[in-house]
Amino acid sequence: MLRLTLIIVLIAVAASLKHVNKVRRSEDIWEKCYRDNHPFRKCRPKDCTFPVYIALERARVEDMKRVLSAEDNLEQLCRELETLLGCLTTGFNESPADCKEQYKIDISLTEELLSNGVTFLRDVCDPEVIDRIRRNLDCVMEESVMRATSRCGRPNLDKNCSGIEYTDDNSAAISACYDEKYRRNCDVVGVIDCTSKKVAASCNQDAGDIVEFLYDAFYNTLGYPMCPGRNMKTLLEYFKK
Repeated sequence: MLRLTLIIVLIAVAASLKHVNKVRRSEDIWEKCYRDNHPFRKCRPKDCTFPVYIALERARVEDMKRVLSAEDNLEQLCRELETLLGCLTTGFNESPADCKEQYKIDISLTEELLSNGVTFLRDVCDPEVIDRIRRNLDCVMEESVMRATSRCGRPNLDKNCSGIEYTDDNSAAISACYDEKYRRNCDVVGVIDCTSKKVAASCNQDAGDIVEFLYDAFYNTLGYPMCPGRNMKTLLEYFKK
């Protein structure tokens, strides 16, 4: 789950995509609103103007840290995403009214979501935030840390804490066990808290704090759904189609 908001990165607008081919629509709507006329098709990064975005799209998970750690790549990624979001906003605004209604039904794409994307980018691309991300990136994206934090976003099937014998000295450990194993996957606050604490324990408190800030911006600004049954495609996944 962590992948550092590569993700951070994957934005706004990204958060609410369903695959449009699953929706039935008349052929005239398909021609008018989709195929080459869809904003996400028009704006798909294809050339050298999006080098960091495309590098991340092609990278394996273990290579993402290398891409993001390269000099100025975080700042360049922010610029690329700002350009991409501007293109999406323009494409959406220029779409016919009936297409906008169809996009809202299909992929939850609205003016509000695009506006939230602008807010999200402004918050995470602040120079001070970028500096903190860069300082902590090496540890936060370690495989062991990412593996530990990934459990924060999944239901825990092992709910057995009976192996811990209660004493006054280990009451905190028992409490932590139950907090971990009975945490609801739909609880955004719980997922963020779980993730930031695991990062702080593995790295340092500043790393935990910046991850909490990024996740809070991602989930709460964009309203990204956490609950089972509401899985959405990310913008990156859509662009790979």
